[in-house]
Amino acid sequence: MALLLIITPPFVVGLGLILLFGRAGVVNQALEWMFDITSSRWFYGCLGVWIAQTFAFTPIAFMIMRGIVQGVAPSIEEASQTLRASPYQTFMVVTLPLLKPGLANAFLVGFIESMADFGNPIVVSGQLNVLSTEIFFAIVGAQFDQGRAASLAWILTVFTLVIFALKRKLLGRNAFTTVSGKGDSGLLMPLPSGVKHFVLSLALPWMAFTLVVYLFAFIGGFVQTWARDYTLTLVHFKTAFDFEWGVYGMVWAGTAWNSFFTTILLAAWSAPITEALGILCKSHIISHPQGCLKRYR
Repeated sequence: MALLLIITPPFVVGLGLILLFGRAGVVNQALEWMFDITSSRWFYGCLGVWIAQTFAFTPIAFMIMRGIVQGVAPSIEEASQTLRASPYQTFMVVTLPLLKPGLANAFLVGFIESMADFGNPIVVSGQLNVLSTEIFFAIVGAQFDQGRAASLAWILTVFTLVIFALKRKLLGRNAFTTVSGKGDSGLLMPLPSGVKHFVLSLALPWMAFTLVVYLFAFIGGFVQTWARDYTLTLVHFKTAFDFEWGVYGMVWAGTAWNSFFTTILLAAWSAPITEALGILCKSHIISHPQGCLKRYR
């Protein structure tokens, strides 16, 4: 579920949420049919952007925390229980402090991604303006004010640096590590029952909501007109990706073929360049480890 949300573009998430909670969405139609509540644009605005961004960036925090949790040595938790600490005490005194750097990094990345997000606000914000959309319309809109766009970009950068500095100040003196020279043979400690139930009460509805959003996002492409005519059809795909046979062979007649090929071409160009830069940076870190070491207290 986490990987599915990371690899799909934010427009898919926004589209699925609109088909669910938009004015012609299933939820509004159900409320109008059952309780005679007139459909409205309540989802568009701050609430919609908040839901979309929370839904889209939760997997990023999950992937960060997954590596941190897997890096906690089970032997430390086992030693705590050997000293007659309860599972709750072990979680609060041993496990949770080891997770603090990961929690701070997840918060930092989520804050940066949310501040810079453009896809979700442009789809579900309605009349709500955020910095990313303001920068966009300052460049491509009728005003064409590049100076204003640059100043707003500086504001985004300053906010990001402030949060990063605050994170370093709070956790810079209290970093933790469980790295050892050999493999860990400790037994994994089960979560305290209260923590386990709390986690499941969040994770299971989130997984179900993920399935529902993607289900509606993909079903919307197979109906004639959403909220009016739910007849199954492939006309939308035919319009976008149709091809015909002409005198000189196959003709790409669909309206979306040019965009499709351009997207594939740009991805094919950028992938090897980013991979090469990543390998060079990693090689520099390995060959100069002294400059990359950190002190842990």
